[in-house]
Amino acid sequence: MASPPSLPAPLQYLQPFLETLAQVPPDELDEVECTVLEDLLRQRIEGLDLLEAEQLLSDDRDLLEQWVNESSDASHPAYWLLGFLASPPHIVDELLEPDEEDETASVERTIELDPPSGWSTKRFPSGLELKHGQVWAIISAMDELSIQMQRAGFDNWVVPPPLEMILETEEVAFGEAVGTKYRILEVSPASKELCYLLKVPGGFVNVRIGHKKFADFDESALEGQLHTLRVETSG
Repeated sequence: MASPPSLPAPLQYLQPFLETLAQVPPDELDEVECTVLEDLLRQRIEGLDLLEAEQLLSDDRDLLEQWVNESSDASHPAYWLLGFLASPPHIVDELLEPDEEDETASVERTIELDPPSGWSTKRFPSGLELKHGQVWAIISAMDELSIQMQRAGFDNWVVPPPLEMILETEEVAFGEAVGTKYRILEVSPASKELCYLLKVPGGFVNVRIGHKKFADFDESALEGQLHTLRVETSG
């Protein structure tokens, strides 16, 4: 995949992240690692007070929007950045709390879930993998900023030709687990993958469900247990 064009001079600090983003398939944008972008934004607003930081990121977003709208490429990865920068006040509130970030950096998160009958489970750091036949599920504990970034990616969903994909969105609630369900449907060849961005007792999670052979599947068994989902922290 070709590298994206160079950003305007004031936005060059975002160029390394944009280069990485350009290599990510559209249906995987919700899995983008946020740490690099967060560090770039923190460096950008370092030394500024709250209002100054909000204004600077608002100006950056306006310039980015003007620049990307002049491009004829509707699949340009900068659209994803536009979605993330849509709410500078929220971003700044998160980024200007380094002490809290330092405290949570050492926190270990554990996913707790009562799995459906017949499903196997395997733990990994801050996550849980489940399998039942050819169907798989991965549940990852997330921080709120990462969830916001993933929502922004879906809100600015763009499918580059010749791919034919459909995104369906549904607000869901499974007991205390509430959020949004995304159905990622590929027209040809037909396939389905699901993503849930949920607030649960103890934190936030990303739940992905798919089929090893990209076939259709029934998610009702796992959905029936999402009301037991929670995040426990230690450290």
